[in-house]
Amino acid sequence: MILRSLFESDRIDLEKGGIYVDVGAHHPKRFSNTFFFYELGWNGINIDPNEGSERLFTESRPRDKTIEIALSEKPGIQKFFTYDEPALNSLNNRDTELADTPYVSSGAKMVQVSTLKDILSQFFKDSIPQPNFLDIDVEGHELEVLKGNDWDKFRFSYILIEQKLQSLASNANSSLTNYLEELGYKPLAHSRLSAIFKHFP
Repeated sequence: MILRSLFESDRIDLEKGGIYVDVGAHHPKRFSNTFFFYELGWNGINIDPNEGSERLFTESRPRDKTIEIALSEKPGIQKFFTYDEPALNSLNNRDTELADTPYVSSGAKMVQVSTLKDILSQFFKDSIPQPNFLDIDVEGHELEVLKGNDWDKFRFSYILIEQKLQSLASNANSSLTNYLEELGYKPLAHSRLSAIFKHFP
């Protein structure tokens, strides 16, 4: 809803459609930052390595393209750590982080890893149509996903990134914020779960 308000302040007619890219998409509706926009007529690309995610999205959101793969800074094969709550799955080992929570590890497996620029190159030639936004929720692996993009070619108007901090101020000196600011993005809002950055050319 915050992103909706920001687009409206930019005088974007949301019902005319747009493009989103959802990295760590998890589920077509549950915890989704893109489902509201899909309902308005937008479409996009969902990326998630959880087994069965491609089938789930294809059934529920047929206008979207869904790829069952992980993203990082470089392509290859990496270990993917899984938990009894699949929203917590990550390329990062979170066992210590989750030790004092009700969630437990369900193992790990090797998964195919690509980069954001390689995925975007499959669907867009030179740039991403406007309006657009990027949503990333990969449980601690967000900076590596960002570093895997070609920012000279693929720019987003807005970027939503899971950052469980209390305010924009507490987020100000993070490595992720510093990286995005070097690319011309500024943090505009925080929902206590996600930070929202806007590109200023």
